[in-house]
Amino acid sequence: MVQTVFKYRLFLAAILLAASGLRFFNLDYDLPEVYEEATPMIQALEMWASEDEPFDFNPHFFNYPSFYFYIQFLSQAIYFCANVLIGRFSSTHDMLALHEQDPSELVLLARVITALFGVGAVWAVHLLGCRLSGPNTGLIAAAALAVLPTHVAASRTILVDTPLVFFVALALRGILQVLDSGRRTHALLPGLWIGLAASSKYTGALLVLPLVVVFALRIHRAGGRLWTTLKLTDLWIGIGTAAFAFLVTSPYCLLDFKAFWTDLSYERAHMTIGHFGTDSGSNLSPYAGVFWDNFGIWLGPFVLAGVVLLLLRLREQTRWQPLLAFCFFYTGVILTWSAQAGHYLLPVFPCFALFAAGSISALSKHLSRPTRQARSLMQVSLLLSLPIGIGTALDMTSYTERDPRTEAKAWVETHLVPGTIFAMEFHTPNLSEPTHTTVRIPMYVIQPDLSAPFYDLRWYADIDYIVTSSSVRHRYKSDPERFNRQVSFYDSLEKEMTLVAEFPGSGTFGPTIKIYHNPRRASRSPDAHIDSTLYSRLDQSLNLGDTNVPIFLRSLRDAFDQKGWYAKAADVGRWLIRLTPDPSIYDLDDLAHIALKQGDISGAIQSWKQAIQFDSTAASAYTNLGVAYARNGEFDRAVAVFEQGLDLASESSNLF
Repeated sequence: MVQTVFKYRLFLAAILLAASGLRFFNLDYDLPEVYEEATPMIQALEMWASEDEPFDFNPHFFNYPSFYFYIQFLSQAIYFCANVLIGRFSSTHDMLALHEQDPSELVLLARVITALFGVGAVWAVHLLGCRLSGPNTGLIAAAALAVLPTHVAASRTILVDTPLVFFVALALRGILQVLDSGRRTHALLPGLWIGLAASSKYTGALLVLPLVVVFALRIHRAGGRLWTTLKLTDLWIGIGTAAFAFLVTSPYCLLDFKAFWTDLSYERAHMTIGHFGTDSGSNLSPYAGVFWDNFGIWLGPFVLAGVVLLLLRLREQTRWQPLLAFCFFYTGVILTWSAQAGHYLLPVFPCFALFAAGSISALSKHLSRPTRQARSLMQVSLLLSLPIGIGTALDMTSYTERDPRTEAKAWVETHLVPGTIFAMEFHTPNLSEPTHTTVRIPMYVIQPDLSAPFYDLRWYADIDYIVTSSSVRHRYKSDPERFNRQVSFYDSLEKEMTLVAEFPGSGTFGPTIKIYHNPRRASRSPDAHIDSTLYSRLDQSLNLGDTNVPIFLRSLRDAFDQKGWYAKAADVGRWLIRLTPDPSIYDLDDLAHIALKQGDISGAIQSWKQAIQFDSTAASAYTNLGVAYARNGEFDRAVAVFEQGLDLASESSNLF
């Protein structure tokens, strides 16, 4: 007996060690460059400083709930305190400045946290399997999840999906505890895990269905009517606990409900419309491909056989019914989305692994005597998981390759002089600022047609280089009739500009990057303005409240300003203010400073007067306007404005 327990623990340790090796191997890939979205880490960093408070725990971003943001923030706080103790940091500004200079440390820390959740999910699936059907089922399911390539890849990327899988496995285990026990307190635990799953990613809320199913099973066992399930106090205690856990860990979904609803509506639209240019009409085939890529010929047949066996014996296999309910319900929901991504299927991977384990267990009982079943189960699961693990390990070696965007950045830094201006699509290199000046060409996920006005070479007549990415180009070229302007833009690039460098990529290593030189730039006058007809095409976007338009115009204005082309910069700045319904006081201030650089004091005075009209409490605008009046020889006006500024400052101090 002791020897059997020892072998069991040894096998579990080997599974967890293999899971850790696959997830932690070369975890610093691509650093110091970062090409993943890393949303949880970025949102956590933005909590460290605000204008009014040292911390701002409102994420102001609700495309995902905030629980994983706070976990990342906590890890950053521990990192910060450790560096304070060793004298490396004296304030949070030191940490943020280091991250700005080299993000490697905080990115690696965030990846480590995600990888730990990935390994934790393997352990949680083992616990779920043990609760469901015994330790052997738990071991086989854990061995399967440990090597699945999509789960391994997600565990190496700063995604919310990885903690979601962890909490899904724990929630399903807690739900089974409700089936095994009639104690009211057992409804609290699955409620907690469901709340944390939903607070990691909203789709975790779908776990409420298996919770309802398990209470319905208890009613059925007691001979009651199923419709009375919704009257059970214990069920509502579980649901209430889930809601409470969600709100405690994502409180601003309620405290900042308007912003939450806006972002949630955006995500709903995103799921409905899909990723333009990449998603096919049917989701069944892509997700079948994801399933096959992960479970393949080695485990795929066992997953399907396990589902069939359970459906054939559904009344007998009551313990499996909550898992089947969640699996079919969740899969049915994501099949209704137009948006497609392999990691969307991750939450049902624990169920798939357990279905495979169940069919392997059933097969082993027919092939082995009872005394040899445990040994045969371990051997079979090892043999089936080993080839998948080898394939996953080979995939991980690709992380040692340099991303084409890294190669492109190295080429730019080697071959081009500082101060070069680039127009860049999304998914292109992150060039160092202010060494090089970049103008990002906007891309719209929900309304991709809105990018058309920016795909006109006349915007970039004064730009030195244009950098494109195949991941963006492919989206537009997939529908040339709809995106005819974008496609024409690429054709014009090939004809009118010179391709000076190309860095091939693939789905694994990143997109293909092309760098084009603008040969006409040298012949342009420093005072030549952008064609005014281009601005009229931006009105529709601005009326929709689009923030990309002012960002694009600001980057153009700043690029020209840094080059010393003040006439161009002032022209773009004036159009920015003219097109923006509520111009920013900072845009007015920047335009005034550009006017001063041109020697246009009257223009600067006009901009600062407009700034005061926009915000009468802006003390700096009064100061700047007074100085401008003095430089223009209008000393009486200067004194009057300075007095207004002093009165404003006095009133502000009296408020405190």
